[in-house]
Amino acid sequence: MSFKLKDIQDIAEIKGRDYFMNKKYDCNIATLLAVSDALKGVDEINYADPLVIKAINPLSAGLGTWEGPCGAVAAGSALIGLKYGTSDPNNQQQ
Repeated sequence: MSFKLKDIQDIAEIKGRDYFMNKKYDCNIATLLAVSDALKGVDEINYADPLVIKAINPLSAGLGTWEGPCGAVAAGSALIGLKYGTSDPNNQQQ
């Protein structure tokens, strides 16, 4: 099955809007779930793993309502780390 980037983006945008506006999830969780939904069948990573959700939970509302970076930006950074980061603390790229 072939996937087009535009299709994935469209799914993520629609799902993200639904999670944020209709289901009332914070922007970090809405972003995480929307990307997870959009990448189902495309990527082998379970971005919506309960431990991932638990880990990014404090990043909502601008880092726990401290009015820092948007939770969606923080969740996006976490998603990039899940895909391209390392779990080996001795193998950190500079």
